[in-house]
Amino acid sequence: MERARKPDAVYLPNGRRIGGTRAWARELIRAVPNIVKLLGRLAADDRVPPGSKRLAAFVGAYLVSPIDIVPDFIPFIGQTDDLFIAAYALHHLINTAGEAVVREHWDGADEVLDVLLDLVGVVAGLVPRPVRAALRKLGRAQIFKR
Repeated sequence: MERARKPDAVYLPNGRRIGGTRAWARELIRAVPNIVKLLGRLAADDRVPPGSKRLAAFVGAYLVSPIDIVPDFIPFIGQTDDLFIAAYALHHLINTAGEAVVREHWDGADEVLDVLLDLVGVVAGLVPRPVRAALRKLGRAQIFKR
């Protein structure tokens, strides 16, 4: 008989439990340096399409810019728009690079990458379709081409 799953736990595809909400959040925070290295390595990799690199660069510039689509003073939504757009760009970059290339450049534990890929995929799926279309257009825009 299978044990009941705890509602605040994260389960890997193999069924292994990664603690509660705090435990997996702590693991993802610890993975931030690996995520930054992964992004840098993907940006330098010739196997990643240039449009995906441009989209990631645009979103990176947007994240550090003081100008937001949704102002930060609007509770909850103002702070989460950056998260959703960053997750979409990361998801797009990872999908166009291919999982094999991403795993080649990843320094952390495979389980953490699996959770990261799942989490980014879920959050990216919440980005409204018109915003996704606009971001894809920006990745193809001539103003970013050399």
